[in-house]
Amino acid sequence: MNDLAMTQRTLRWGNLKYGYNCWEDELYDLSMDPHEARNLIGHSEGPVKEPVRRVQERGVGGKVFTGWKEGPIAWINLVSFLHGLGVFSSQTVLPVYMKDLGGTDFLVSLSMALFYLVRGLLTFFSGTFSDTSGRRGPIVLALALFSSAHVCYALSRTPTAILASIAVQATAAGLYWPVVFALISGHSGPGESARNISKFLSALGIGGIAGSWLGGVVADLFSPQITFWLGFAVLALACLAFWLFIPEDGSPGNGGRFRLGDIFSVSSEVRSLSLLAAGATVVWVVFNVGMPLWLRGLGASYTFIGGTRAAASGANLGVVALAPFLVDRLGFRLSLSLYLLLCGLTMIGVNISSSLLLAAALFSLFWGSSGMEVVGWTSSVERTSPEGKVGASMGMLRGLRDLFTLGYLLAFGILAQYWSMRGAFIFVAVVLTGLSGMVWVYLRPQKRRELWRSSL
Repeated sequence: MNDLAMTQRTLRWGNLKYGYNCWEDELYDLSMDPHEARNLIGHSEGPVKEPVRRVQERGVGGKVFTGWKEGPIAWINLVSFLHGLGVFSSQTVLPVYMKDLGGTDFLVSLSMALFYLVRGLLTFFSGTFSDTSGRRGPIVLALALFSSAHVCYALSRTPTAILASIAVQATAAGLYWPVVFALISGHSGPGESARNISKFLSALGIGGIAGSWLGGVVADLFSPQITFWLGFAVLALACLAFWLFIPEDGSPGNGGRFRLGDIFSVSSEVRSLSLLAAGATVVWVVFNVGMPLWLRGLGASYTFIGGTRAAASGANLGVVALAPFLVDRLGFRLSLSLYLLLCGLTMIGVNISSSLLLAAALFSLFWGSSGMEVVGWTSSVERTSPEGKVGASMGMLRGLRDLFTLGYLLAFGILAQYWSMRGAFIFVAVVLTGLSGMVWVYLRPQKRRELWRSSL
């Protein structure tokens, strides 16, 4: 008995408790397992649970076997790949298909505005709600709705029906995005969040590349409806994989029921970072609405539009993968300011060119460089979030970005409808170049670069 007792060791840091027990390493999350917070005979504060992560197991002879520490993150990345594959395949076709059914340029922009309005409003609620109720439920429901929206697309025969289907997908997106980033944070160890977010977005990008190309090819060879049915099958598989293999993150909650006031109970630093990130969302309007309509006006086919979208997504993926390294070398302030300036200059290039191939190359450069800011804003907000408020902070970030995108979509649609598409692109160029200067001034203090470095 004495020999057995001598093999037991425990260390405590925050909500994490490490134990070396009879040749086994165990790591407990005390927010999930309150019994382990005070492990005494006859004392119980909750149900006894298995260790949330088995770090190592030692077999005969001391041989070390790695456990399933990375399991949840790996499955989340797989779901992200499937999500990108399904959603991007339909987004390649949807704006042009809606216009082919009789919709105007303004109606296409209005449909996207509806998407961001619904998603933005739900985002504020879903992130905060998941802080108290858990992450799995909202994400499973969201993936099921993503899949259902594609059934609605396949059955739609009028622009109005497409509009209603977009509202279903917007509901799914509002439930999904802030909660999945909070889930990644909960499954990440100290200093791992930025890299895990980069991996998650990289998986999404790879799926987006394949989906963008596949969606256009299938629409040309068969029909847009077949593209939507394909998206339905892929997203249903993503929902099943998440439900079967991804557990709760066990992150500490805020200790009570959901309250409406919790939506805005975030730090001033989170609000400031979220507002800056929201200002840059005009790039999403160009990529999702302006690019396909501009290329179609130059005579592009569905396949060409899908190929351009795939090339742009590939460039974006490369920048997402390199973002931690580039920001570490250049600093977040310089990297973000240069990205915004480059996007503004690219819009000027699109305006003065009438070549289809050159326009496709410029759009790829435009969207590719946007990978620089996604990882940075998300990981910075996650890092500044108070304990138990990660979901609320992600909701603030995503919600403000969606509401800004809504405003940009309405402005872009009005300019394209009543002025010209070139005029809309000039508006985007002015916004991005002006925002580049604002970011350069606001991020001048070095503490924000140190914040980024500490999150890597």
